[in-house]
Amino acid sequence: MLVLRNVHVYHGHLHVLKGVSLQVDEGKIVTVVGANGAGKSTLLGTIAGVYAPTEGEILFEHKPLPYGKVEQIVEKGICLVPERRQIFDSLSVRDNLLLGAYRRHRRDGQEVKRDYERVLELFPKLQTMLDRPGGLLSGGEQQMLAIARGLMARPKLLLLDEPSLGLAPLVVKEVMGMLTQLCDQFQTAMILVEQNVRAALQTADEAYVLERGSIVVHGKAAELLADERVAEAYLGAAGRR
Repeated sequence: MLVLRNVHVYHGHLHVLKGVSLQVDEGKIVTVVGANGAGKSTLLGTIAGVYAPTEGEILFEHKPLPYGKVEQIVEKGICLVPERRQIFDSLSVRDNLLLGAYRRHRRDGQEVKRDYERVLELFPKLQTMLDRPGGLLSGGEQQMLAIARGLMARPKLLLLDEPSLGLAPLVVKEVMGMLTQLCDQFQTAMILVEQNVRAALQTADEAYVLERGSIVVHGKAAELLADERVAEAYLGAAGRR
């Protein structure tokens, strides 16, 4: 579904991504883990069209992505749920959700209504607070709202940037536990970028370890989680808990 080959990205003179190659298959959850500053958010931003690579190629469904054309990339079926959620604080939960489907309203009105009902079934907490401003939700509730808003775009590929950031352990477990269910019900693949290594590897099918802009390890997520050498070398204390 998605293939990156030898992708390089610069922020000014800073070489952030250095020849990154990865693949995401249909219906799979792929996680990219690594330390803060490794380039994980830049990787997602590049796929989403926020940044343009200076070298390499990105193919989605066997066709090149239009670098730097965010709206066109959303139209093709890629949606980014950004770090720190980026909820519209003054808008209600209902309006935040419907904004996720802004590009579909005119041509898919009935389908949007069905998707709206489905995300509320998946996130029943949101059903009880539809008129509440997004800024008054807890961190966990905002993260659920951000993911639900992303699903309203009907993506073929959902990009999740640090969904566990700032959340209590029990809330992290709840959010991560939903991801497989979301992939199945909405028939979407997922790239999960995380610093919470254990939670990410327990959730994903495939895993990549990003270190200083380069992929240094790739394999089945369960195998990386069980490999003490990998945990010691790349995952730190979080991977050994």
